[in-house]
Amino acid sequence: MDQIYYVIFGAVTIILVVLLILKVRQNMLENKGVLGKRKVAAMLKKYASIRNFKVLDDIDLRFKGNTYHIDHVLIGFFGIMLVNTMPMRGDFYCNEKEKEWAYYRAQGGKKIRLPNPVMQNTENTVALRSLFASDNIYKIPMETAVVFPGSKKKCHIYVTGGNMSAMYLKQFKKYLRHSKFEADKDMDVPMLTEAIMKYAGKTADR
Repeated sequence: MDQIYYVIFGAVTIILVVLLILKVRQNMLENKGVLGKRKVAAMLKKYASIRNFKVLDDIDLRFKGNTYHIDHVLIGFFGIMLVNTMPMRGDFYCNEKEKEWAYYRAQGGKKIRLPNPVMQNTENTVALRSLFASDNIYKIPMETAVVFPGSKKKCHIYVTGGNMSAMYLKQFKKYLRHSKFEADKDMDVPMLTEAIMKYAGKTADR
């Protein structure tokens, strides 16, 4: 009887330790933003796969001596969408026209200044158009989005200064159902993908 008790106790202890390790690892990944980017990448990949679209993740475009980092690029018949992911948990105070946003990792915590991802998207769009123009590619429709993959309980967004393309992951999924992303504007997806990859450094091709 005692032996069975010790076996059960040992098994329960091992399970609890494993669960604790997994929870700690998940929290570490969330704090680093890894899980948030994976969520957005997975959602875009699923969206693209049934439409013959293409998704490029975590790319560095090197063009004319400058490097432009883009979290996700969605390439479809509608054109191109650049997605900037904000995967951290905490409070964000956002203004589209300010160069930096205020971020607090925890309530009452130290304020951190982050580069405005909306402006980063604009800069990346300009760079991508210049990149295409160097290959005689013009008139490519482009969209941008800033996505917060964290839940509303863990990630709070306070927006001032008007409307902007910043949204939670669920809102982003709904946004992608807009008819403009289903429009066929005769974009050559393989050609655009190849043109971007020509200038890309680190990349995860999906």
